[in-house]
Amino acid sequence: MSTLSSIAESIWDYEFYWKEELRGTQYSTAEEERLTEVDIITDWLDAHLGELNIMINSNFESANGEVADFKKEESSILKEMYLLNYYRKQSRNLLRSIDGSADSTPDFQTIREGDSVITMNAGGKQGIARNYRMLMQESQDRIDKLVHSYNMYQSKPSQVSGGDAPL
Repeated sequence: MSTLSSIAESIWDYEFYWKEELRGTQYSTAEEERLTEVDIITDWLDAHLGELNIMINSNFESANGEVADFKKEESSILKEMYLLNYYRKQSRNLLRSIDGSADSTPDFQTIREGDSVITMNAGGKQGIARNYRMLMQESQDRIDKLVHSYNMYQSKPSQVSGGDAPL
């Protein structure tokens, strides 16, 4: 198993734990869904390795999903990058269904009897969209903290002078 597929399996198994009854309708079994989704996540991680390199000033390369010298710190940042992307995509899809650009049912109920009208809007989809936005912000904050810590502890001094300089 490659480095990136191991991270992808971790994302699927621990972040998106699905039971058989939650399986997507396009898959015949939960195992088929897991294998397919892990491949998709692995490809995403591979495609965004360069973005990770830019954020942490590194030069990681993938050869068939294997990344040399890839440790837990780098893995955590890449995993959080994927989660941020996932929340952003889910939020965008939900907002698309709310604004009517996708086929959707109204998020409210109206009851009329004579001159009386009762309209209930529980804010279902809007509340979910707000929650995705909050998850995106939390994920971005975690990425910022992880990258800051990584860069701070991995950095080496660019210049040594005075009594600290080797003889």
